[in-house]
Amino acid sequence: MTAQYPVLAASVLALAVSSALAQPGERAEFDEFNPIVEINASDGDVGFHVILDGEAWEIAKLYNPDNKQILRARSKKELSEQGVTEVFFESAEPPCWFDDEDPDADPEDVVTVADFIERFAAGTYRAAGRTIEGDQLQARAELTHNLPAAPEVFVDTMGNRVELSWNAGDDLGECEYPDSLPDPAGVEVVRWEVVVEVNEDELPGGELPDGVPFGKFSVHLPTDSTHVVVPPEFIDAYLAAGVNQFKLEVGAMEESGNQTFTEAEFEVGLE
Repeated sequence: MTAQYPVLAASVLALAVSSALAQPGERAEFDEFNPIVEINASDGDVGFHVILDGEAWEIAKLYNPDNKQILRARSKKELSEQGVTEVFFESAEPPCWFDDEDPDADPEDVVTVADFIERFAAGTYRAAGRTIEGDQLQARAELTHNLPAAPEVFVDTMGNRVELSWNAGDDLGECEYPDSLPDPAGVEVVRWEVVVEVNEDELPGGELPDGVPFGKFSVHLPTDSTHVVVPPEFIDAYLAAGVNQFKLEVGAMEESGNQTFTEAEFEVGLE
């Protein structure tokens, strides 16, 4: 009997070594993982957006609340050696309403908010991945159907001075919300986002003149700030090139990151 103990000990040791080698790498959390709903209340469209950020990875997967894989991303060749850290993607943003005045509109293309929330269920979404060193990455985040109301936007211009202001809205603009959702007017806004840029669609040829770079003025503001003046230097850079057509977005963001934008267009005077 005593002669069997060393054999047994050796077998146990071999099994332990084998098990250790079979274990996956270290586990860590993605630095950021956030799935959200974004609505353009002016154009009337709705989309699913995700930001995923973490240690250099080569594979990332996304799972819905039913634990079904809905996205798989993998780097190859030199990118897999370098690693990916941050990825932001937007789904297609189909119209949430049928515009019967648009000759190109097709009712088959419409995805209402009711359709969208059935497609993208509220609940826990999961991200999983593997770093370029072989370690495992993971994260969980909640997608909600709390959709903030579209802001009501006002624009006041005088020369190169552009003053923007807005109020909290009470609906989703062109996107009708179903009764099953919280009333957008009651969804708390945690910050505002303002973006101003040249309206290239209104320029000759649909593009900026040669030598004029494209730029944006963008700012995030706390909820008690509903007014901003666009820096005159931003406007002057385009006025000097004869460009005076601009567009803006004001977005309302709720706690989970869901956001609803209102768009507007404006022009400033040319001397």
